[in-house]
Amino acid sequence: MTGTMPRSGELHVTSTATHLYGRRHYSLLSLAAVALAVIAVFAGAAVGYSILLQPRVYGAQADFLITPRADISDAAVDRAMVTQVMIVTSDPVLQPVADRSGLPLSRVRRNVDAEIVGRSNLLRLTVSDPDQARAVELARLVTEQYLLRSAPPAVGPAIATAVATTPATPAPSAGATDAPAETPAETPAEAPVADPPPTRSTVLSPAALLEDPLQPQPRRALAGGLLLGLLAAAVTVAVLERPRWLTRPFASWR
Repeated sequence: MTGTMPRSGELHVTSTATHLYGRRHYSLLSLAAVALAVIAVFAGAAVGYSILLQPRVYGAQADFLITPRADISDAAVDRAMVTQVMIVTSDPVLQPVADRSGLPLSRVRRNVDAEIVGRSNLLRLTVSDPDQARAVELARLVTEQYLLRSAPPAVGPAIATAVATTPATPAPSAGATDAPAETPAETPAEAPVADPPPTRSTVLSPAALLEDPLQPQPRRALAGGLLLGLLAAAVTVAVLERPRWLTRPFASWR
Protein backbone atom coordinates (compact mmCIF):
# COMPACT_ATOMS: atom_id res chain seq x y z
CA MET A 1 0.00 0.00 0.00
CA THR A 2 1.30 3.40 -0.94
CA GLY A 3 -0.64 5.32 1.72
CA THR A 4 0.44 5.49 5.32
CA MET A 5 -1.85 5.12 8.30
CA PRO A 6 -1.97 8.15 10.61
CA ARG A 7 -0.43 7.60 13.96
CA SER A 8 -2.53 7.57 17.08
CA GLY A 9 -1.13 10.90 18.27
CA GLU A 10 -2.12 12.61 15.05
CA LEU A 11 -5.64 11.18 15.30
CA HIS A 12 -5.93 12.48 18.85
CA VAL A 13 -4.81 15.99 17.88
CA THR A 14 -7.16 16.09 14.90
CA SER A 15 -10.17 14.97 16.93
CA THR A 16 -9.35 17.45 19.69
CA ALA A 17 -9.08 20.33 17.22
CA THR A 18 -12.37 19.34 15.62
CA HIS A 19 -14.04 19.17 19.01
CA LEU A 20 -12.68 22.58 20.05
CA TYR A 21 -13.76 24.14 16.75
CA GLY A 22 -17.26 22.75 17.18
CA ARG A 23 -17.49 24.08 20.73
CA ARG A 24 -16.18 27.50 19.65
CA HIS A 25 -18.65 27.66 16.77
CA TYR A 26 -21.52 26.77 19.12
CA SER A 27 -20.29 29.39 21.60
CA LEU A 28 -20.26 32.12 18.96
CA LEU A 29 -23.79 31.23 17.89
CA SER A 30 -24.97 31.32 21.49
CA LEU A 31 -23.40 34.72 22.09
CA ALA A 32 -24.94 36.09 18.88
CA ALA A 33 -28.35 34.82 19.98
CA VAL A 34 -27.94 36.42 23.41
CA ALA A 35 -26.88 39.73 21.84
CA LEU A 36 -29.85 39.77 19.46
CA ALA A 37 -32.21 38.97 22.33
CA VAL A 38 -30.84 41.85 24.41
CA ILE A 39 -31.16 44.28 21.49
CA ALA A 40 -34.73 43.12 20.81
CA VAL A 41 -35.70 43.57 24.47
CA PHE A 42 -34.37 47.14 24.64
CA ALA A 43 -35.89 48.14 21.30
CA GLY A 44 -39.27 46.65 22.18
CA ALA A 45 -39.27 48.30 25.60
CA ALA A 46 -38.47 51.70 24.12
CA VAL A 47 -41.19 51.48 21.47
CA GLY A 48 -43.71 50.15 23.96
CA TYR A 49 -42.99 52.96 26.41
CA SER A 50 -43.30 55.55 23.64
CA ILE A 51 -46.64 54.25 22.37
CA LEU A 52 -48.34 53.13 25.57
CA LEU A 53 -47.06 55.46 28.29
CA GLN A 54 -46.15 58.78 26.69
CA PRO A 55 -49.03 61.26 26.43
CA ARG A 56 -49.91 62.56 23.00
CA VAL A 57 -48.67 66.10 22.46
CA TYR A 58 -49.33 68.15 19.32
CA GLY A 59 -47.23 70.97 17.95
CA ALA A 60 -47.79 74.17 16.00
CA GLN A 61 -45.08 76.15 14.23
CA ALA A 62 -44.58 79.62 12.85
CA ASP A 63 -41.54 80.85 10.93
CA PHE A 64 -40.14 84.40 10.89
CA LEU A 65 -37.62 85.86 8.49
CA ILE A 66 -35.09 88.00 10.35
CA THR A 67 -33.62 90.60 7.99
CA PRO A 68 -30.55 92.38 9.41
CA ARG A 69 -29.47 95.87 8.45
CA ALA A 70 -26.86 96.04 5.75
CA ASP A 71 -24.52 98.29 7.72
CA ILE A 72 -23.95 96.07 10.77
CA SER A 73 -21.17 93.55 11.23
CA ASP A 74 -21.50 89.78 11.27
CA ALA A 75 -20.95 89.71 15.03
CA ALA A 76 -23.75 92.23 15.49
CA VAL A 77 -26.01 90.11 13.29
CA ASP A 78 -25.31 87.03 15.43
CA ARG A 79 -26.09 88.96 18.61
CA ALA A 80 -29.27 90.33 17.08
CA MET A 81 -30.43 86.85 16.08
CA VAL A 82 -29.88 85.53 19.60
CA THR A 83 -31.74 88.56 20.93
CA GLN A 84 -34.77 87.72 18.78
CA VAL A 85 -34.86 84.19 20.23
CA MET A 86 -34.77 85.67 23.73
CA ILE A 87 -37.53 88.17 22.90
CA VAL A 88 -39.97 85.59 21.54
CA THR A 89 -39.59 83.46 24.70
CA SER A 90 -39.51 86.36 27.18
CA ASP A 91 -42.17 87.12 29.78
CA PRO A 92 -43.25 90.42 28.16
CA VAL A 93 -44.30 88.34 25.14
CA LEU A 94 -45.65 85.31 26.98
CA GLN A 95 -47.51 87.05 29.81
CA PRO A 96 -50.22 88.53 27.52
CA VAL A 97 -50.50 85.12 25.88
CA ALA A 98 -51.05 83.49 29.27
CA ASP A 99 -53.65 86.10 30.20
CA ARG A 100 -55.63 85.69 27.00
CA SER A 101 -55.45 81.89 26.94
CA GLY A 102 -56.20 81.42 30.63
CA LEU A 103 -53.09 79.27 31.18
CA PRO A 104 -50.46 79.78 33.87
CA LEU A 105 -47.35 81.62 32.71
CA SER A 106 -45.14 78.73 33.83
CA ARG A 107 -47.00 76.35 31.54
CA VAL A 108 -46.79 78.74 28.59
CA ARG A 109 -43.03 78.99 29.17
CA ARG A 110 -42.70 75.20 29.04
CA ASN A 111 -44.81 74.91 25.89
CA VAL A 112 -43.05 77.61 23.87
CA ASP A 113 -39.70 77.04 22.19
CA ALA A 114 -37.78 79.08 19.61
CA GLU A 115 -34.59 78.50 17.66
CA ILE A 116 -32.60 79.78 14.72
CA VAL A 117 -32.69 77.13 12.00
CA GLY A 118 -29.10 76.22 11.23
CA ARG A 119 -27.02 79.15 9.99
CA SER A 120 -29.99 80.79 8.29
CA ASN A 121 -31.99 83.93 9.13
CA LEU A 122 -35.05 81.83 9.90
CA LEU A 123 -36.49 82.01 13.40
CA ARG A 124 -38.75 79.04 14.13
CA LEU A 125 -41.38 79.14 16.86
CA THR A 126 -42.75 75.82 18.13
CA VAL A 127 -45.63 75.54 20.59
CA SER A 128 -46.72 72.24 22.14
CA ASP A 129 -50.02 71.33 23.74
CA PRO A 130 -52.18 68.22 24.21
CA ASP A 131 -54.97 70.00 22.30
CA GLN A 132 -54.50 70.65 18.58
CA ALA A 133 -56.61 73.82 18.38
CA ARG A 134 -55.02 75.33 21.46
CA ALA A 135 -51.53 74.66 20.14
CA VAL A 136 -52.33 76.65 16.99
CA GLU A 137 -54.02 79.42 18.99
CA LEU A 138 -51.04 79.76 21.34
CA ALA A 139 -48.67 79.95 18.37
CA ARG A 140 -50.84 82.67 16.84
CA LEU A 141 -50.91 84.69 20.07
CA VAL A 142 -47.16 84.41 20.54
CA THR A 143 -46.65 85.54 16.95
CA GLU A 144 -48.85 88.57 17.53
CA GLN A 145 -47.10 89.60 20.75
CA TYR A 146 -43.63 88.97 19.32
CA LEU A 147 -44.25 91.22 16.33
CA LEU A 148 -45.47 93.97 18.68
CA ARG A 149 -42.32 93.74 20.80
CA SER A 150 -39.89 93.46 17.91
CA ALA A 151 -41.34 96.40 15.93
CA PRO A 152 -39.38 99.69 16.08
CA PRO A 153 -40.78 102.25 18.58
CA ALA A 154 -42.91 105.08 17.18
CA VAL A 155 -41.36 108.54 17.05
CA GLY A 156 -44.71 110.35 16.98
CA PRO A 157 -44.96 110.88 20.76
CA ALA A 158 -41.46 112.34 20.88
CA ILE A 159 -42.27 114.84 18.17
CA ALA A 160 -45.54 115.81 19.85
CA THR A 161 -43.72 116.41 23.13
CA ALA A 162 -41.08 118.57 21.45
CA VAL A 163 -43.73 120.72 19.78
CA ALA A 164 -45.77 121.11 22.99
CA THR A 165 -42.78 122.27 25.05
CA THR A 166 -41.62 124.94 22.56
CA PRO A 167 -42.64 128.47 23.84
CA ALA A 168 -44.78 130.58 21.50
CA THR A 169 -43.69 134.14 20.38
CA PRO A 170 -46.03 136.90 21.77
CA ALA A 171 -47.82 139.09 19.18
CA PRO A 172 -47.12 142.93 19.16
CA SER A 173 -49.71 145.33 20.65
CA ALA A 174 -52.11 147.12 18.26
CA GLY A 175 -51.26 150.74 19.39
CA ALA A 176 -47.52 150.54 19.31
CA THR A 177 -46.05 152.76 16.58
CA ASP A 178 -42.38 152.39 17.36
CA ALA A 179 -42.48 148.67 17.85
CA PRO A 180 -39.42 146.84 16.62
CA ALA A 181 -39.60 144.87 13.47
CA GLU A 182 -41.39 141.55 13.85
CA THR A 183 -39.08 138.62 14.11
CA PRO A 184 -40.07 135.34 12.56
CA ALA A 185 -41.35 132.67 14.92
CA GLU A 186 -38.89 130.02 15.87
CA THR A 187 -39.58 126.64 14.41
CA PRO A 188 -39.82 123.82 16.89
CA ALA A 189 -36.69 121.79 17.30
CA GLU A 190 -36.74 118.55 15.47
CA ALA A 191 -37.00 115.49 17.68
CA PRO A 192 -34.04 113.14 17.49
CA VAL A 193 -34.72 110.28 15.12
CA ALA A 194 -33.94 106.90 16.66
CA ASP A 195 -31.68 104.55 14.79
CA PRO A 196 -33.54 101.76 13.03
CA PRO A 197 -33.38 98.39 14.80
CA PRO A 198 -30.60 96.04 13.75
CA THR A 199 -33.10 93.50 12.41
CA ARG A 200 -36.60 93.41 11.00
CA SER A 201 -38.92 90.45 11.61
CA THR A 202 -41.58 89.37 9.13
CA VAL A 203 -43.85 86.35 9.18
CA LEU A 204 -42.70 83.79 6.67
CA SER A 205 -45.13 81.01 7.62
CA PRO A 206 -48.09 81.73 9.92
CA ALA A 207 -48.99 79.46 12.81
CA ALA A 208 -50.02 76.02 11.56
CA LEU A 209 -50.43 72.56 13.04
CA LEU A 210 -47.63 70.06 12.45
CA GLU A 211 -48.54 66.89 10.56
CA ASP A 212 -46.97 64.55 13.12
CA PRO A 213 -47.37 64.93 16.88
CA LEU A 214 -44.35 65.94 18.92
CA GLN A 215 -44.83 62.80 21.00
CA PRO A 216 -45.00 59.90 20.97
CA GLN A 217 -42.43 59.30 18.25
CA PRO A 218 -42.01 55.52 17.88
CA ARG A 219 -39.28 55.77 15.25
CA ARG A 220 -37.10 57.96 17.44
CA ALA A 221 -37.79 55.67 20.39
CA LEU A 222 -36.82 52.66 18.25
CA ALA A 223 -33.53 54.28 17.29
CA GLY A 224 -32.73 55.05 20.91
CA GLY A 225 -33.72 51.53 21.99
CA LEU A 226 -31.47 49.98 19.33
CA LEU A 227 -28.54 52.11 20.44
CA LEU A 228 -29.00 51.19 24.09
CA GLY A 229 -29.54 47.57 23.10
CA LEU A 230 -26.24 47.47 21.22
CA LEU A 231 -24.40 48.85 24.22
CA ALA A 232 -26.13 46.43 26.58
CA ALA A 233 -25.43 43.50 24.21
CA ALA A 234 -21.74 44.39 24.08
CA VAL A 235 -21.56 44.48 27.88
CA THR A 236 -23.45 41.19 28.15
CA VAL A 237 -21.16 39.42 25.69
CA ALA A 238 -18.10 40.77 27.48
CA VAL A 239 -19.39 39.49 30.83
CA LEU A 240 -20.22 36.05 29.41
CA GLU A 241 -16.82 35.71 27.76
CA ARG A 242 -14.83 36.98 30.73
CA PRO A 243 -14.65 33.62 32.58
CA ARG A 244 -13.15 32.02 29.44
CA TRP A 245 -10.44 34.66 29.34
CA LEU A 246 -9.64 34.06 33.00
CA THR A 247 -9.45 30.27 32.72
CA ARG A 248 -7.02 30.36 29.77
CA PRO A 249 -5.05 33.60 29.98
CA PHE A 250 -2.30 34.30 27.50
CA ALA A 251 -2.68 30.97 25.71
CA SER A 252 -0.35 32.14 22.98
CA TRP A 253 2.54 32.44 25.46
CA ARG A 254 2.68 28.68 26.16
